Amino acid sequence: MRGELLRRARASMFRPKDWLDRVFEIGIIAKGLNGVAELIGGLLLLFVSPTRLQHLAGALTQGELSEDPHDFIATHLLHTVFDLLIVALTWREYARQRAARVVASGTAGPAAVVHVVGSERA
Repeated sequence: MRGELLRRARASMFRPKDWLDRVFEIGIIAKGLNGVAELIGGLLLLFVSPTRLQHLAGALTQGELSEDPHDFIATHLLHTVFDLLIVALTWREYARQRAARVVASGTAGPAAVVHVVGSERA
């Protein structure tokens, strides 16, 4: 029974017939790898604070930047993490100010906070 299911699964798998099919297959694999990388990055951003992420990026790129201060990947990684830190701190301050205004207005229920933060743009 199990062998039959395995044989059917193999029979229904995509088999590239020419170079265009092969390019399509490589594209699908690349898309899957990109999705895995985005998932790992999202989890990293979820569980690691932006400050800790900046320290981690600095530690990872320190050796490379000591050899070549203009290394393309290392400098772009540090700039990206720095930009992320600024965005995170800006968002935290915005959310803190909005929550303070909602509390001060006397409508400090959870639904009110979601409504006020979601309906007004900075």
